[in-house]
Amino acid sequence: MSLTKGLIIAALVVWLQLSTLPALRPFGVVPNLALVAVILLAARLPLTSSLGLAVGVGWLLDLGSGSDYGLRTTFYLLAALAVAMLRQFGSDLENLSLVASIVVTATVLLNLAILANLALLHVNLPLGYIAEKMAAEIACNLVLLVIVRWIFNALAGRTTEMALHIGGRRG
Repeated sequence: MSLTKGLIIAALVVWLQLSTLPALRPFGVVPNLALVAVILLAARLPLTSSLGLAVGVGWLLDLGSGSDYGLRTTFYLLAALAVAMLRQFGSDLENLSLVASIVVTATVLLNLAILANLALLHVNLPLGYIAEKMAAEIACNLVLLVIVRWIFNALAGRTTEMALHIGGRRG
């Protein structure tokens, strides 16, 4: 995928994340399309491009959030860096289960960071409510992962067989 396509995708993702997804709220949560896109872009773009896009997406979302400024920029940068490191270590980032586990881990860690910020503000939320909303967001993010990954593969001109690749490496 080229940097130009990455920039267009990042702009579209930020627009959808700030305008459309909060209005939809499936299961009462806002899916984190930006997190999914940052992870998938980091798996496909060169290191400097993916880190730059992660910072840009995070910064724009921080501007639109009105709270915990800098959290998304920092978190997306760290997520992109972690994915780039996995790619450098030879991980098979075409494996859907590996990317799904990265998305789940990143979703949980981002939610824990937001909860830590709320705890510092002395906001009390019931643990059952937190677990329910986190599980719903994980489910939504995994559905988004499959959809966005399919779109990215179509943009890259990959075949359906490659787009649906779930198992390990093929010989």
